Amino acid sequence: MTTNTSSLLAKCQNAELLAQSVFYKVVVAAKGSVNMAALVIFVFLAMSKAQIKIFHPNTKVILFAVCILEFLVALDQSCFYMFEMWRISYPYTDPCDRLWSAYILFVLRCFYLSCLNGINSSLVVLCIERVVCICRISNYEQSSKPWLVAAVLVAITLLFSVITTLLYLPGVEWSEGLVTTTAQNSKNAGSYRATLCYLFSIEMLALVCFLALHNWCLWYRKRIRGFKTLKQRNQPIHIQSSQSLSVKFQIEETIRTTSLFLPIVLVKCTCSALSDAAALVSSSIWPTLSIGNQMIMFEAVYINGTLPFFIVLLLIYGMGQMRQMFCCSKEHQSSQITILHSSQSQDEYFIRLKQMFETGASFNNTRRLSGFNWPRLSWNNQTANVHQR
Repeated sequence: MTTNTSSLLAKCQNAELLAQSVFYKVVVAAKGSVNMAALVIFVFLAMSKAQIKIFHPNTKVILFAVCILEFLVALDQSCFYMFEMWRISYPYTDPCDRLWSAYILFVLRCFYLSCLNGINSSLVVLCIERVVCICRISNYEQSSKPWLVAAVLVAITLLFSVITTLLYLPGVEWSEGLVTTTAQNSKNAGSYRATLCYLFSIEMLALVCFLALHNWCLWYRKRIRGFKTLKQRNQPIHIQSSQSLSVKFQIEETIRTTSLFLPIVLVKCTCSALSDAAALVSSSIWPTLSIGNQMIMFEAVYINGTLPFFIVLLLIYGMGQMRQMFCCSKEHQSSQITILHSSQSQDEYFIRLKQMFETGASFNNTRRLSGFNWPRLSWNNQTANVHQR
């Protein structure tokens, strides 16, 4: 009993010392402000009724899930840093009131990790869906099973999240308040490192799948564009690519999707991997530091806490909203624009691809077509703007 009382008093004193660290308060306030700014931008993006330039419902479900999960990450981190700022700033008379509830912290952390797993699962499912639509199903643009895609996405997310939770559980101090907001303590060094390694591997899996899909589609498009050249009796024969228009259409759709999300995936996976790797390295020197230095070091290496802000900026830029706001897109102002109803957007885009692939190519301009800028399609509300660069 005396040992437990002395341990509790030591935690209360450490919590009071942490509350006196001005630098830690500045770091917490900065990260909380960045996440709340991300929430505001997400709300602005939703109210602007901007639409992602993707046609197929199956792909839209995946990208919509990514946006929702990033919003939930920003919401979780905003609540977390608000609670943390309140904990270290409010003038409590009893230092023990500054201790975190293990249950609340566990819920916030698990929800955050589940959202990250959901984003990584979305990238994996996107790769599976795009490969299937190109290689296995003819006339994929006429088929739509978003509920099946959503079910697969939820199943993979649950699997990853259950594994993360099982790795996170060992060593959690349920009976006592917590001084620090990290999962690491003196009882779970092994499981903490295992969790970090697992999260790092999931990030790398998502990054490798996405980059493989993007580069494979670029290679595939070069293969099926224009004409093939064969030699028969020293005479060149130009044979058109035998791939169906549906495959060509889905290749263009996939490249447009991956091009939109490539900067987001690179930033997200790089920051997450660096955060996990830095936390793994810093865990070895963690016990030798004071409470204040421990938390300062943790927040310094955990750059994932500011990730939603940069993700939403890249998302807005990719959707064209920021470029229009700051007039950065000259081609948007100078190009010819044809107004279409949104219901005709996919058909019009399909017809344009057919003209370029099947009637617009010739041997004389095959080299020029290899670097051809394909038309981009954007729409707002009930109109669609089709312009060719």
